[in-house]
Amino acid sequence: MFSLFQNRHPLAILFLIPLAAVFTFLHFWFSKEEMHTINLPFFQKVFTLQKQELAVVFFGLLALNSMALSKLFNRLNLIDFFSYIPGLLYLIFSFSSLTLDQTHVLFAEFFVILGVVFVLRIKNNFDAKASVFLAAFFFAIAIAAFPGFLFIVFVPFIALARSKSFVFREYFLAFLAYCLVAFYVMFYYYFYELRFSFPWVMNAEFVAPNYDSLGLFIGGMLLLLLSVLTRSRTVGSPGIRIERIVVLMFIAVVLQLISSLFFFTIKTETDSYASVFLALYVGYAYHFTNVKFVYHMLSYAILVFAILQHFGLF
Repeated sequence: MFSLFQNRHPLAILFLIPLAAVFTFLHFWFSKEEMHTINLPFFQKVFTLQKQELAVVFFGLLALNSMALSKLFNRLNLIDFFSYIPGLLYLIFSFSSLTLDQTHVLFAEFFVILGVVFVLRIKNNFDAKASVFLAAFFFAIAIAAFPGFLFIVFVPFIALARSKSFVFREYFLAFLAYCLVAFYVMFYYYFYELRFSFPWVMNAEFVAPNYDSLGLFIGGMLLLLLSVLTRSRTVGSPGIRIERIVVLMFIAVVLQLISSLFFFTIKTETDSYASVFLALYVGYAYHFTNVKFVYHMLSYAILVFAILQHFGLF
């Protein structure tokens, strides 16, 4: 399956669509409820949809995100040919860590991808005010849709610190973008006379993660460790631009894994991989290893583990 998505032809990206359809169908097939709810805790909103309707939305967002991530990876020119491995990894991680009830996470990840697009436009000797503002703005929308992305607020600031000398206006614009979304949330609470609280944190009790979440988390950590070991063999070969991008993605992966670990420890329904950043980083390292079969085995193990979980074997 991996060789299919390492195809150098640009149209190979279209193979992500039927794979997203297969993963969506599996979620649809294993789901026993006819009605599903989507919870947006920041807005205290709960939406109820029929299983068929939600599956269509889930499939659309899953396919869109995987294709957008692959397109972003190829536009970065991190390798010398087209590859859609990041899109494939994103599909595997998303299928393994999400359910139909967590469709809002896919919606949030779409804005994470948009944020990454603008974060990676931050370069030395270039005006970064527009890029850093839009990156922070899209990250803020993602956090509002899914609080599990809370720790990525630091990514634009880290990108500025690693890429440019200090310019107060650029840091201020990133802060302003976060404030605009925060003010909107506060206005929403005031307009609808809601009580501002965070029940998903304040009323949560620290509990051990369930086995499926812990297993998938460990699988992602093993892939990350393998990627770090792979990259250690290629030190000095990437250019400065590529090295800066890859290191930033690694930092983002670590931040999001910490965020995911924190949130699924206090509240298991917020379980989530760092799917976007992990797919980019692992997808890059995959092309510089002589042990691709280990990546294959770990990815398939995560996939099989998720399917067995649906059968209730874990």
